[in-house]
Amino acid sequence: MTKKKGFTLVEILITIVVMAALAGIALPSFQRSINRSEALQVISYLRAIRASEKMYFGKWKEYNPAANAAVIKGLLGADSTGTKNYFFDVVTPTTTTFTARARKGGAPANCAAADTLCLDQSGTWTGASQYVPTAVET
Repeated sequence: MTKKKGFTLVEILITIVVMAALAGIALPSFQRSINRSEALQVISYLRAIRASEKMYFGKWKEYNPAANAAVIKGLLGADSTGTKNYFFDVVTPTTTTFTARARKGGAPANCAAADTLCLDQSGTWTGASQYVPTAVET
C-alpha cells in the first residue's frame, strides 16, 4: 500500500483555528499600540503649536488671534495636518491667551470631550483622552 502525501482536512482546520486564536490575542494589543503612538504624535504637534505661539508672542507681544489650521501651518510654522485622525486648531485665541486643541475624528468641539487633548499658553494639559500628560509644560 502506498502512503499518500499531504495534509488532512482536520489538520488544516486545526491550523486555521490556532492561527485565528493567536490573531485574536495579538490584534487588540497592536491596536492599543497604534492608538498610543498616534496620541504621542498629537502631543508633539500640540507642543509645536504652543512653541510657535510663544515665538509669535515674543515677536509681536500678543498671541496670534486668527490661529486656524492654515495660520498654524503658514504663519506659525507648525504643521497642523500631520495626522489623518486628528483635527488641530487653536480655540479662543486672544492677544494674551490661547488653547491649542486636537480632537479625534468627530469628537465634539470642546476640551472636555472624549479623544480630545488641549494645551494652553501656560502649559496646562486638559482633555478627556486617556493619554493626557500630567505634567505642566515649561
